[in-house]
Amino acid sequence: MPKTLIYNIFPTLAGDLDQWEAWVDHAVDLGFNWIYLNGVFAPGASGSIFAVADPFRLNPRFEPPGVGEESGISRLQRFLQRHRERGVRFMTDLNLLHVAADASLGERHPDWIVRDPSGALVHPFGPDPLDPSSVSEWDDLAELDLYGAPDRPGLWRYLETVVDFWVSLGFTGFRCMHVTSVPAPLWRTCVRAALVRAREPVLFIADALGESFDKVHTLRECGFHHLYNSSCWWQFDSDWALLQHDQLQAIAPTVSFPENHDTPRLFHKTEALTAVQHQRYLFACWFSSALQMTMGYEYCWQRPCHAVRTTPADQEPRDPDISAFVRTCNRMTRVWPMLREEGRVRAVSPLWEATLTLAKTVDGEEGRLIINKDWTQPRAVDLGGSCEVCRPFRQEDRPGAGDGWSWERASGVLELAPAELVLLRS
Repeated sequence: MPKTLIYNIFPTLAGDLDQWEAWVDHAVDLGFNWIYLNGVFAPGASGSIFAVADPFRLNPRFEPPGVGEESGISRLQRFLQRHRERGVRFMTDLNLLHVAADASLGERHPDWIVRDPSGALVHPFGPDPLDPSSVSEWDDLAELDLYGAPDRPGLWRYLETVVDFWVSLGFTGFRCMHVTSVPAPLWRTCVRAALVRAREPVLFIADALGESFDKVHTLRECGFHHLYNSSCWWQFDSDWALLQHDQLQAIAPTVSFPENHDTPRLFHKTEALTAVQHQRYLFACWFSSALQMTMGYEYCWQRPCHAVRTTPADQEPRDPDISAFVRTCNRMTRVWPMLREEGRVRAVSPLWEATLTLAKTVDGEEGRLIINKDWTQPRAVDLGGSCEVCRPFRQEDRPGAGDGWSWERASGVLELAPAELVLLRS
């Protein structure tokens, strides 16, 4: 099976539906087989793409000019299905817990919405993705009463209808939000509905980042195909990411990402260190059976995505450009199982040292990854006995590098450049 490689087109950053075309072509050229579009449906008054008011209508921001009498949703369907015919698959956000606070659904079915004793809407709250130390109330969202609504069967049927409609448009994958707050039977119902409508596998990825493992473990029987892991935040200096990786595999394989639409941009955090941009992409590719990259990562963009304020004017220059490195990483997943499979990962050197060696076992075969944790200084590591070594950072600019990386025998002490990753096999 090919590795699940997801390219995240943040729609307001990309522009209108016609402008997405070039980004899809670009992602395919880089070797991605999934396109993830964040919320594209009509929002409420806040304009946030995550506060959906009408799940059956395209967000007007994405309707190209001159569409005539054809509806935006019809244009979206044609867009998705045209690219589906060339083998591209699309996913989007699925939030079964919330709707826009001003959605007409609340007027039609007031008893489907959670309310306080005075009858006012209850707004969800949580940590700010760009500043986890602060708590934000999302006053543009209302919470659906998935457990206690008097007409709970009617509410669940409505949500099943939404999923069915989105699949009929051409979405065959979903990033599922607030997963542990949604009843497991509802997830199973939606997974079945999607499979029946699509008549092909539909990918459900659970986003349970920040949740305790006890809560995440309840997802085991929900039908999810992948879970996002937290390796984006791992600094290679403690074992929590390895423990999480091992625990999550008992539920589903995992998805790694070097940054996402909720995090600060990595290039900004590292103060423009291209080597770290390479490091975190290759590490994410090696660590898990699925990988997600946000548009602009390959161009080292620094402005974070915002659910309301981001526009195409926030696109930045396309230099530096690590597209060739990303393309080759993606290509190498087809030929080396260590980059394609989940496997079991363990540290084989002390976590407190300046370099870290990880071992990964897939179907009885072991591969290793050496990481120079120092972003600014070279570091030496003793390989011990003879092994095959691949040094992707040093091969990016050589002639023919686009055909893949080369391996060579090595032993003894290896000098690592700042932030360099080295692949090993027996």
